[in-house]
Amino acid sequence: PSASTIQEFLTNTTTGESYECLHESVDLGGLLGPTTYFGFTGASGDTTAIQVVSDFQLTLVSVEPESDPFDQFLPVGLESSTPTITSDSIELTNGGVDVAAAAWMDQQISTQVGFSVEFTYTPSGDRAADGIAMVLQTQGTDVLGQVGGSLGYVGIAGPTAAYQMNLDDLYTIGTNFVTENTAYDYISTGGARD
Repeated sequence: PSASTIQEFLTNTTTGESYECLHESVDLGGLLGPTTYFGFTGASGDTTAIQVVSDFQLTLVSVEPESDPFDQFLPVGLESSTPTITSDSIELTNGGVDVAAAAWMDQQISTQVGFSVEFTYTPSGDRAADGIAMVLQTQGTDVLGQVGGSLGYVGIAGPTAAYQMNLDDLYTIGTNFVTENTAYDYISTGGARD
């Protein structure tokens, strides 16, 4: 495996504003090995949001995307916050306080070929906190990080990588791509959460 560039494209579906960022010299194969688990995590602390991922598509180079991509996900959550997975979306958090949840694909994906991921992230309810992460990790389909600003990601053991989207105005409202199990440091996407 060799280093690659991760291209981030965001579009605010309400305002039409767009944002682009490059994360260069990322070696997912060297970090995670030849295959990895893919999924989404989300969390709220003492302020809340309902956080939904929809319109998901994972495309591996030379492989047709699945026609029912949400059928491949397995839910993991705290007792009060197990995600709801339907044929067209994943509700990661339900508006409760101090919750964390995850949804993992039931099969690993290769880090040896290029891939693209598209999804729509829709926060609703109070839309106050905290956010979600699109995560690559090596531990399996039953792992979950911590609540609040940890986005359900920080605390997952082993090598990880995550694309994070933060709503909490205690930190910069924005995104980041990390290859260390961290949160709270974001690049502004130029807009507010409203």
